[in-house]
Amino acid sequence: MNEPGAGRFRPITDGNMRVLRRLSRDKLLYVMVLPGLLYFAIFKYVPMWGVLMAFQDFKPHLGFWQNDWVGLKHFNRFFGEPEFWMLFRNTMVLGIYNLVFFFPLPIALALLLNEVRRTVYKRFVQTLLYVPHFVSWVVVVGIYYIFFTTEGGVVNVLIQAAGGTEVPFLMEPGWFRTLVTSQVIWKETGWGTIIFLAALAGVDPGLYESARIDGANRWRRKSTAATTSGFLSASCCHCRPRRLPPSPCITPSATGTNTLTRCCTSTVRRSGSASSWTGSNGGASRTIRSSYFVRITGKCSATTACF
Repeated sequence: MNEPGAGRFRPITDGNMRVLRRLSRDKLLYVMVLPGLLYFAIFKYVPMWGVLMAFQDFKPHLGFWQNDWVGLKHFNRFFGEPEFWMLFRNTMVLGIYNLVFFFPLPIALALLLNEVRRTVYKRFVQTLLYVPHFVSWVVVVGIYYIFFTTEGGVVNVLIQAAGGTEVPFLMEPGWFRTLVTSQVIWKETGWGTIIFLAALAGVDPGLYESARIDGANRWRRKSTAATTSGFLSASCCHCRPRRLPPSPCITPSATGTNTLTRCCTSTVRRSGSASSWTGSNGGASRTIRSSYFVRITGKCSATTACF
């Protein structure tokens, strides 16, 4: 008959001892990893609780569990709104603008920079290209407003000085989308070259030599050898579909959601009112994400249709 309490404590096996020895041996490495784990736990996993709000009639003072559950009520309301398709169209148009005009530029720029042989000049150009990334989007929007506003904007002043008439860049849908996309290009193109330059640095020089022996010209050697090596993998990671695990790169490229937030920044900070928000740019600045941003931050009044 087994004694009372027998079997409560599992004996330390050789496998457990190996794990403990490994933990003890590499404890400094685990300590170094700890800040990264805490970052992801606090800022990536804990906020997932916020998904519950989509299925509740959420009131912050009640917490997550005391609110009434409403199921798909908010989704049905959103998809049933008469202006949903306008928001969807604007979202897709801005996403297409980014894919067509922004996405190829970091790749082309990386290929060009990879051909520069003077290190000092290459580093100087890279620095100039990287600096805009660190400028706040609020500052970028302010700079564009100074240049393109009809109220004494630099571009319109030059147009009028040349005998032309002022152009309402910030109020016409076509121009507004162009300006928003150009903001992305100016700010993020240089920064986007980093991942591609790193991939190009890992290309086997033997590929270039094989291409030269096969009779390929300089452009074919550089473009084909790069895209058939690790550079292609970098490109695919930079542009993977939303069905795969989310990537910070795909957001502005395929869906334009970062661009949509900047649309909201550009319009709301310029207009500062719900009436200006709903009527400016012919509605071109109103997108799925930015409309909800305006609604949540209280920029829209209760009597104005925010979406």
